[in-house]
Amino acid sequence: PIVIDHATLAGTRDALSGAGLDADGEIFRCADCQSYYSVASVRALADENGARCINCGSMERIPVQVAARQ
Repeated sequence: PIVIDHATLAGTRDALSGAGLDADGEIFRCADCQSYYSVASVRALADENGARCINCGSMERIPVQVAARQ
């Protein structure tokens, strides 16, 4: 997985829903265009868009881990 900090997450929106991302939830990033998705959006893409990224069409996703606050 890739690791991001809380500050990065705070300014990031789900590419499909436009909602903020929950640091405690499952988050994924498109391997090609770096769009971020919640697990619910990844499931919606699988059901409705052939699992392709809404922005670039890639099917590759990388799990995201949010670093613990220090």
